[in-house]
Amino acid sequence: ADAASAFPPLFTATAAAALFRPSLLGLTLTLGALRAPFIARLVRQDARRAAAAPFVFAARASGARGAAIVLRHVVPHAAAPALVAAAFAVTGNVLAEAALSFLGVGLPEPTATLGGLLRDGRAAAPAAPHLVVIPGLVVVALTWSCHVLAETARRKLRPWTAEAPR
Repeated sequence: ADAASAFPPLFTATAAAALFRPSLLGLTLTLGALRAPFIARLVRQDARRAAAAPFVFAARASGARGAAIVLRHVVPHAAAPALVAAAFAVTGNVLAEAALSFLGVGLPEPTATLGGLLRDGRAAAPAAPHLVVIPGLVVVALTWSCHVLAETARRKLRPWTAEAPR
């Protein structure tokens, strides 16, 4: 994870797109692989924290075995942050794909992408601003909805970390 965080994900994805033939599968795997170490580090940290919690010691004292403790106590505490982090990673991946396509190193031309629509509409923007405004609003709405989904998941899955109602 430390080696993965040494380079910005957008730079690494640009280099991967330049080295390999751009495809939807390749771009998806590249962006997913760039975000995976951070999610794995988060899951490991939360699993270790849950394994050292008093309720795990109580379950062990009551006679529960390793697999039952892991499935009933550790996994639920480690899975919730992973789902939230994955929802936030989707937002970053949407923005990265739009940036790569806008720069011309994303998906090939017949594939319609938000960044490609922004790039193509930029030349005609003075005469037809909707060609840039609509794809831009879709990017904003998509990233905002992913953030709302992640925040809602965080509040539902880990209510003890949510803010108190005002």
